[in-house]
Amino acid sequence: MVDDDCSLHCAYLNEEKDIIKVYKERANEQEFYECMDYCSDLIDTYPYAVLRPQIFPKGKKAWPYNLNSWAFTNSFLNLKTLDADTLRYDLLPYSEDIVAFLSTIDAGYDVANVSKWMVKTMKPGHSGGMSDIRDAELIEHASAELGRLFPMHIKLNNKALPIKTANGMVQSKIGIRVQPNIKYRDKMITQNTLF
Repeated sequence: MVDDDCSLHCAYLNEEKDIIKVYKERANEQEFYECMDYCSDLIDTYPYAVLRPQIFPKGKKAWPYNLNSWAFTNSFLNLKTLDADTLRYDLLPYSEDIVAFLSTIDAGYDVANVSKWMVKTMKPGHSGGMSDIRDAELIEHASAELGRLFPMHIKLNNKALPIKTANGMVQSKIGIRVQPNIKYRDKMITQNTLF
């Protein structure tokens, strides 16, 4: 599952500054296939992996990947392990990536968030994709539904970041914070297996 406006970049860990940085140049063909091989092997252990967008600064704890931290789109899925019933892509239109991510976690799997390669996307607001249809009402509805569906992982707040769309800036009243609660998940899985 890959966005159509992204480019793949190799990354490196600057240990002195404890920050992961991406190279400006796009990955070449050999580096692309190295990424595909790495992620294909990774999803044998973690059936859902995400190539992290370079917009969120991270350090050595996220190198070369970390588990169960939220990143969006650009995913690798092991469809021998995950199926449509687990991923629940049809549950909430326009928020499929959050739903699939949290549904995978709720099913008892860990999700790998890859930093060894990262993606860059065009700046928000260009025509096409979600940018053409995203408005405050759609964003607020999705946020409220996500909070209802995943209360153990989603925190709602009254402060949302403005989002640039093809039609200008959108300021929704409801913001969300995605924080997978792995301890809660593991406790629920343990309780369910006891009965």
